[in-house]
Amino acid sequence: DLTPENTVCAVFNGGFGNFVASGRDELLWDWLPDLLFLTEQGYFCSFFCANDYADLCGEVAVHKRLLASRFVLAPCRNPFSM
Repeated sequence: DLTPENTVCAVFNGGFGNFVASGRDELLWDWLPDLLFLTEQGYFCSFFCANDYADLCGEVAVHKRLLASRFVLAPCRNPFSM
């Protein structure tokens, strides 16, 4: 069984924060039940974003305001970007 004690969740470019730039919130509503589950169960999750002008701003807002997520590491730039 997968539990918070034996599982790490990685989300690569989930897109649920893109509503900031696009004005479209479908992905947020699609993700929200899963995000709530992961948060309420206490899973350790890493989120990776494609950009810092829409995805990052929106995803940080969702984590802070809707989910009350705890940040272990603040968002930062990819040191290996091309």
